[in-house]
Amino acid sequence: MRYLIVNADDFGLSTQATKGILESYHSGIVTSTTAIVNGRNSALALQQAAETAPRLGVGLHLNLSHGKPLAVAKKGNHLVNTNGYFYTGNELLSRILNFKRDEIRCELKAQMEHFYALTGKWPTHLDFHQHLSSFSFLIYEEMRALADRYQLPMRSHHHLIDKNHYQAFLKRLSSENPQVDFSLFNCNHLPFPIHDTSVFSPQFFEYRFYGSGATLKNMLHTLNHLPNGITEIMCHPVLTKIMTHNQAEMEILQHKQVRQVIEKHQITLMDYTQLSDVDHLK
Repeated sequence: MRYLIVNADDFGLSTQATKGILESYHSGIVTSTTAIVNGRNSALALQQAAETAPRLGVGLHLNLSHGKPLAVAKKGNHLVNTNGYFYTGNELLSRILNFKRDEIRCELKAQMEHFYALTGKWPTHLDFHQHLSSFSFLIYEEMRALADRYQLPMRSHHHLIDKNHYQAFLKRLSSENPQVDFSLFNCNHLPFPIHDTSVFSPQFFEYRFYGSGATLKNMLHTLNHLPNGITEIMCHPVLTKIMTHNQAEMEILQHKQVRQVIEKHQITLMDYTQLSDVDHLK
């Protein structure tokens, strides 16, 4: 049997992202989202989800690359620049391998606790903004430790850290972000265990439905070739007045042909709260 989690990243990153995700849940196939909690829109976004979409699965989009940290940044903190903001772009990638474990741990813990303070419950699962857990073993380990501590599932890294897939992953990121230099990272210098089979995650992760890959053709191809088991498709729908890749995602997620293919192949839509139930049924 085939099960599908459609997770929209960046909930609360902006009002447009929040609106796009909620619309893609109500009128489309989005079943799950992950929220950034250190932004000025975060509290309102989570309140809107609770009031208008109580059955939407809401996880935590751990973040070390947007805005300011929630933990008090001590002088000399390796995570932030002189203005107290997280590093971004090339500066981030040039510094990420020098991040300190205790600083990562402190910030991730603060974000987890803030999620609970805003919602009154723990997130459904964990993933990482801009895939940073695929570029630093320390970040991956601390994310994994957080998931273990709170007994939460997390996004599968199998298709990102396996040597057979990592180069394709980097190539895709480079094509979508030509201003960023990914040359420091390659499959010969992967700082990860090749397989971490004990992680509680879906078996498959599809990350290519964004940017230039956000087309109806690609979505239909993915659905038509969905493997047996549980797959997560990552998406970033945003409600805008002009046509962008993110706006295109939102429209595709609501397209009638997408629904038709899901029904044709008897694909079951689900969120992370149902992961253990499905695992039990396999």
